[in-house]
Amino acid sequence: MTSDSSEPAENSGDEPEGLDGHTIEELNDYLDRDRTPSDESIDNSPGCQLALAALDRLRGLTRTILDRDALAEPECDDSWVASILANLTREVSAGRDIPITHDSPNARLSVSEGAVRGMIRAAGDSVGGIVTGRCRLEGDVTVLGEPIIVLVEANAFWADSLADAEEDVRRAVRAEIERHTDLNITAIDVTIEDASASLAPTEQQMPDPETVSTDLTELVQSTPGVRIVYDAASTIGRVIDKVVDFVTGRESDTNPVVVKDPKSGTQVRVSIGVSGDESASAVCRRVHDAVAAYLEQQGDEATEISVKVSSIG
Repeated sequence: MTSDSSEPAENSGDEPEGLDGHTIEELNDYLDRDRTPSDESIDNSPGCQLALAALDRLRGLTRTILDRDALAEPECDDSWVASILANLTREVSAGRDIPITHDSPNARLSVSEGAVRGMIRAAGDSVGGIVTGRCRLEGDVTVLGEPIIVLVEANAFWADSLADAEEDVRRAVRAEIERHTDLNITAIDVTIEDASASLAPTEQQMPDPETVSTDLTELVQSTPGVRIVYDAASTIGRVIDKVVDFVTGRESDTNPVVVKDPKSGTQVRVSIGVSGDESASAVCRRVHDAVAAYLEQQGDEATEISVKVSSIG
């Protein structure tokens, strides 16, 4: 039985199935190298090609934002990039086969759902100031003539009217779907959020997150029982930094301890290796308490302090 849901399976690892063993970070590095030397495992992977195209458009949009002086200040909320990359890693898988009509009874023609999602994302991105996030096809796309609803979520970084932007995206998506597929589209639901506010500098109630990260890295390294401090950043977090570095020309000096300073409160992530001379649990609690004490001295109450023991001995 074919499911009517187009929701890609969640993948808790850093290597989505649709990327054929590669990661988003590796693909971003491949773009940095201008795709040289060529890598056949990437060049011959449909999922990797979809992801590369989306990353390339994301870089282009970020450059445009910089050109418009929307990112004049260095400290801005980059959560929108994380959202785009998270959706991208989920949606590059091939998904279901969408049949293409032919007069011959022996013909078995189809286009992958992943290719159609990539096409929808590109169509949405073609509208000025829009970056497309989640794309879904609701209905049984494997059966010709079945009614299908397209769901698109996007962010607008500049638009005179969100309603007009939604209509522009809707028209662009419909035109591409009708051009490339035989789907029976009954509705295209487009939801666009105003992301321009996320580009405004955030008020700092304490030293900036980079300074706090540097201080906490030194603090954790000096905590008794800690042998090494690992990089706690996720793959997506590292790619965010690299995208911003690429378009700004800056060189980041990242610290292993990750500090996020959202409006709701500071979040800290730490990954450590312990010597094994004493209880790993005790060292883990000691690191947590040291971090909490530092933040309290800075007048900040963290919403989350995550400490993981990644190696013992």
